[in-house]
Amino acid sequence: MKRADPEDVEAEMMYSASALDAVPVLVETRFSGSSLPVKDNSTSANLKELYTYNQMTGDIARLVEHISFSSGRKLSEMEKYPKIALFGHDHTGRIAAWGAMGHLHTFNAAVSSSTPVKSVIENKDYNDLVAAAFENKMLGGSKECLEAVCELFNSGLVARLGCRTIVLWSRTGRAELEEVFGLRKNHLKDFEDWWMWSSKGLLGFNMEENDPGCTSPYCNVAKICSKMTAVGARIKTQSRKSQGPHWLTALATIRKARLSNDGTRELTRREIIQKARDPTNNDPEKLHWFLKCHQYPTFETCDFGSNCPWVRFDKSSEFFFSMCRDAFGITEEE
Repeated sequence: MKRADPEDVEAEMMYSASALDAVPVLVETRFSGSSLPVKDNSTSANLKELYTYNQMTGDIARLVEHISFSSGRKLSEMEKYPKIALFGHDHTGRIAAWGAMGHLHTFNAAVSSSTPVKSVIENKDYNDLVAAAFENKMLGGSKECLEAVCELFNSGLVARLGCRTIVLWSRTGRAELEEVFGLRKNHLKDFEDWWMWSSKGLLGFNMEENDPGCTSPYCNVAKICSKMTAVGARIKTQSRKSQGPHWLTALATIRKARLSNDGTRELTRREIIQKARDPTNNDPEKLHWFLKCHQYPTFETCDFGSNCPWVRFDKSSEFFFSMCRDAFGITEEE
C-alpha cells in the first residue's frame, strides 16, 4: 500500500481493498502489456476481430475462474464465493461497468470514474460541460475565468493572427506559434495538423482529470483559473490586439508546465496515422483511436454555435471521420 501512487488510476482500488481487507487484482486488457492475441500483427482487421468490449468483459469473467491464492486454491473452488467489485477509469471503466452488468453471477459491483457509457457520435455537450467547469465556483472557476479562457483562444490564437483559416496559412503566424509552443518547424503547415493540435484546448489538461488536491503546476481548474484571471486583470485596459501576445504567453506557460515531464513529442496527423497503420505498434494512443472509431464512436466536437471554449471549426466531426478512414480504413457509415 505504501507504494501506491495517488495519481495512479488503480489507487482508488488499492485504497478500497486495504480498507476492506480485500485482495486487489490488476488485469491487463487485450493488446496491452504482454496480453497480445496476435503478436506483432495489430492490423485494423485483427483489431476489428479481436479487440471488442464484449471480448474484454468476457476475458475478465473467465479470468476469475483461474485466479488462485498462495494456498493453491482457486477462486472457483472456494466454499463461499467471494464478492467481487470491478474498478476502472474511462475506457477500463466501461469494461468494469459493462462487465458487472453482463456477468451478474460473477461480479457484485463496479466502480467506474470518468466513464461515459452512451455513445454520441457528435458529442458537442462534452466541451459545453468543459466550459461550464471553468465557470463553476465549486471547482475554483468563475465567470471571469471562463471569459478569460475564451478570450485566450479568440484573441491569442485567432484574432491576433487572422481569421481561423488564415491563421494556418499565414507563414509568419504559423512560424510564431511553432516558436512560442516549441513545435518543430512546419508542424502546423497543414490544416489538419492545426486542428489536431488545437482541438483539445492546448492546456495539456483533461477536465475529467481535475483533482482539487493536486500539487503540480496548473493541474486543476482552480490553478488554471488563477493564472487566467490574473492575466486578464493585468491587461484588461489594453486593446484586444495588444492583449494577444499576453494570452499566447500565458497559454504556452500552462501547456509547457503540464507537458514538461511527459517527454512526449507533438505528433502530426500523418505521424499518428503511420503509427496506427504499423502492425507492430500497440501503444495506447493507437488503441484509443481504434476504440473511438470502431467500438465506441463518440467525438468531442467544437463547432460554431456551441459553448466550446476552444478554437471552433465548421463541422469538426469531419476531422474525426477522416482520421478513422485514413488510420484504420473505417468509413463514416461504419
